[in-house]
Amino acid sequence: MLRPALACFEDEWLALYWQNPAAVAGTLDLHAPAAYVRTPVKATPISACQRILDFYGEPYKSMRQEDLIRTVKNAVYDHGTKALVIDAGGIVGLLRKLVQEGCRHAIETGREQITTELLDTLALSPADLPGLDPTAGEVPDIPPPPAPASRKPRNPRNTLFDDRAG
Repeated sequence: MLRPALACFEDEWLALYWQNPAAVAGTLDLHAPAAYVRTPVKATPISACQRILDFYGEPYKSMRQEDLIRTVKNAVYDHGTKALVIDAGGIVGLLRKLVQEGCRHAIETGREQITTELLDTLALSPADLPGLDPTAGEVPDIPPPPAPASRKPRNPRNTLFDDRAG
């Protein structure tokens, strides 16, 4: 859902500006008004910067954190990026899958409405997120579904003042 929106944004931006108005000589010939980068769930600033620079094809070997941050800032500017989406380990994919499952369940049960209570009843597993690499930390921790609320036992009737008691 997010990627098509970014693609639409990029198409409209490119239609307005057929070339990068802020192009800098010496940069790669990549105009990317929208960028989508997936990072591990517990990404450090260094690994997040490295993933962003991978998207742009920029070298980063042996860079310190300060240099990585400056290089990311320059790459975003140089490539004309106006929207940078960082998906921390598939969270966007997890939300998309949850909404899809909620829609399917709402239609099948005739509810035709997605509520927080409905989403709380659905269980997702890492198998629901194809394309993510668990060894790279891209699969988020999925908490178990909450236990159903148990009803408290009703107090027995007080028969001392009860006219119906024998």
